[in-house]
This record gives sequence, C-alpha cells and structure tokens, in this order.
Amino acid sequence: MKAKDYLRAQRSQIRALEIKIEAKLERECRLRSRLSKVTPITDGMPRSKGMGDVMAQGVAELEEIGREIDGDLQRLARMRRRLDDFLSAIPDEFQRTAAQLKYSDGLTYEALAERMDISVRWAYVLIDRAMKALEAQWNQAGLGPDDGESARGDAS
Repeated sequence: MKAKDYLRAQRSQIRALEIKIEAKLERECRLRSRLSKVTPITDGMPRSKGMGDVMAQGVAELEEIGREIDGDLQRLARMRRRLDDFLSAIPDEFQRTAAQLKYSDGLTYEALAERMDISVRWAYVLIDRAMKALEAQWNQAGLGPDDGESARGDAS
C-alpha cells in the first residue's frame, strides 16, 4: 500500500467517526431538549402515570448516548494520535507540515497552499515528496503502514 493511500484511508475513517460523533451529539441535544419539556407537575393536579417512565427512559437513553460518545471520542483520539505519529516520521519539516495539514487537518491542496503561502502546484509537490520520504523509510526498514496496525482503523 502506498503512503498516500494509507493516509487517505485513515483520514476518511477519522472523518467518518467525526460525523458519527456529531450526529450523536445532535441526538443528545434533541433528547435533552425534549426531556427539559417533560417536568413533573407538583401542584396537586392529576398527572399521567407514565410520566416517570418517560423521564426515566429518557435519562437512561442520555446516559447510553454519553457512554457511546465518550468511547467514540477515545477512539478518535487514538486514531489521530496514530496518524500524527505516522506523519512525524517525515524528515523534512516543511513537507511534514504540509502532510499534517493535508491528512491530519483534512485541508484541500488549495487550502493547504493558502495556509502555507505557497502555490497549489508546490503543495502537490510537497505532499508527493513527503509520501516518497515515508515510503523510502518503509522500504529501508522493511516495513509498511500496516505493520502492527490495521489499515481499517482502530478496531476497539
């Protein structure tokens, strides 16, 4: 597997997990909003017997969503750390910065060029050189991006 393909796959998995977390956070927010509207009546008026059940079920669902979000955030942190460790092996600092902006931060070549105050063509050249440097290190060490890690992301 080429370095660029590996990094694209990792970035894609990270982005998919970020989207999943965002969706869960939105779901949590909607549930909190609904639960804030379900309040017990304390003025002695008759109320539905199911009110407590609705509240308890909502709280349990909130707790479950919270656990899922925590787990996803931990997984996301591990994935980002692994990606950053992988990119830190690029010896040239300028190339490494370009690769981090491209694959860690997810910038397009155009945004990367603007951020680094270089031409778009030069951004492509920097990324290409960074990938070649990584692949040269793998070949020299007899390794690849998947050695000891799964290219599909963090399985936990």
